[in-house]
Amino acid sequence: MIGRAVVLVGLLALGFSGCVKSVPGYDGPRVTVDVQDSTATIEFTFPSAGWEAVIDESRVSENTAFVYVTARNSGMLAAQVVTTKQIVFRKPGETFQCCEIFVKAAGSSHSGDHVPAAENCQ
Repeated sequence: MIGRAVVLVGLLALGFSGCVKSVPGYDGPRVTVDVQDSTATIEFTFPSAGWEAVIDESRVSENTAFVYVTARNSGMLAAQVVTTKQIVFRKPGETFQCCEIFVKAAGSSHSGDHVPAAENCQ
């Protein structure tokens, strides 16, 4: 019973909320997305300093934004401190209520391809 309580507390500490959904099978840095007024705020939680996330491409189709991001480590020796970084995505003249994030992440099993990582709807 104590083991289950520890797991539950660990999951709660990660901050799962609302209808934010991580995609099963994604094994890169933790990523979430929040959608408000056709603006998506994409947040990465990296295991250390020295990481960056850059939007490679995007499109809006049928009320959904599809955003492709590369997450990479600079390779420099950095403090092993959990770091969060945000990217804000909006496309002038386009409206959307849902957003799907595809990530190509260094050090993961998909470092060469963008794979589904997170999704959310307003």
